[in-house]
Amino acid sequence: MTTVIKGDSNINLDFSTGGRITGDMSNATHVNRVAFQSSTTNGNTSPFIIPNGTGTIASIVVANASDPTNSSFGQLAVVSTTDVRFISGQLGTGAYLPMTFYTGGSERMRVDTSGNLGIGTSSPSAKLQVNGSSAISNFVGNDSNNYIQVSDNNGTSYTSFGAIGGGNAYLYSGAGKYTAFYAGGTERARIDSSGNLLVGTTSAQALGTFYRTTSGDVLTAENTNNGSHANFVSRRSGTSGQAVYFACAGNQAGTITHPSTTSTNYGSGSDYRLKDNIQPLDNALNIIGQLKPSKWVWKTDGSEDSGFIAHELQEWFPSAVTGAKDDVDENGKPIYQCVDTSFLVATLTAAIQELKAINDAQATTITALTARVEALEGQS
Repeated sequence: MTTVIKGDSNINLDFSTGGRITGDMSNATHVNRVAFQSSTTNGNTSPFIIPNGTGTIASIVVANASDPTNSSFGQLAVVSTTDVRFISGQLGTGAYLPMTFYTGGSERMRVDTSGNLGIGTSSPSAKLQVNGSSAISNFVGNDSNNYIQVSDNNGTSYTSFGAIGGGNAYLYSGAGKYTAFYAGGTERARIDSSGNLLVGTTSAQALGTFYRTTSGDVLTAENTNNGSHANFVSRRSGTSGQAVYFACAGNQAGTITHPSTTSTNYGSGSDYRLKDNIQPLDNALNIIGQLKPSKWVWKTDGSEDSGFIAHELQEWFPSAVTGAKDDVDENGKPIYQCVDTSFLVATLTAAIQELKAINDAQATTITALTARVEALEGQS
């Protein structure tokens, strides 16, 4: 049976306390359920829930029990001119329920009863947590820590970054994972899972924790202070030991060590196990005689100094001089030659030994001649 009530806009339906509008609202065939529908042909249906008189609050409430006295409820409310509210509440002994949002037949977002918002997760552990194949995986925040977690689809591996411990910067990767730094689409540096800082390489070499393999540099710095500030400082907590270790092709090439708290030794690799075809250094006296020690005035500050001119020394000791005479870089800037005069120790030692041998031979000859002269004088 269909009952139609027609009239003007002033028709009201009044119900006593606890009244109900009942009808088939759960029919398996949805078209047969009781529904609100506009009487305007092809019109849209938009029922209003409005306050009475000077009231300013209107809402619609749904409960999970036929007697709502002790129920959980959901409410959509307009509160005066303050706000529009979506409320998950409870009456009596009813329980507070999380608020969930579904699309495509699946839960997509949830606000739990603690106020945590989860996207892609039904159990958010922070004020905002986003799980899944997204650019940002988790946001974790509380009074002292706020950071973002980026994880794989399974949430089993993640990196987090943000502020932690009163605003301190925070960057974290899980156990056994590394942190890489990209620029121009290419990895430029990384901190591996052992804490090594790698620049220009993806695998740590032996010795130390800072590497740059592209140009062979370990650390470069420009000191703009002309006072007591140092470009590079190596400190040891003990009284002795290595401060700097140099390696080449996997072998020790040299060290700078502190034998005590007030001295420094500079060593170059010289172990016999690194060398083949070891021979005595000969002709050292002749070589020393060919060298051209000089004195000069430095152009930069006018100070006087002495030593060797690099390209002149290079003729006799190529290994003691770096670079080539008059060399420049790609911009035409001079590449100055440098000299390592440690060769003098061995060369001068060999020259002194040669002089000693000459002196000893001459002394022997003089002794023999003296004895001969004395013998001849005795015969006379």
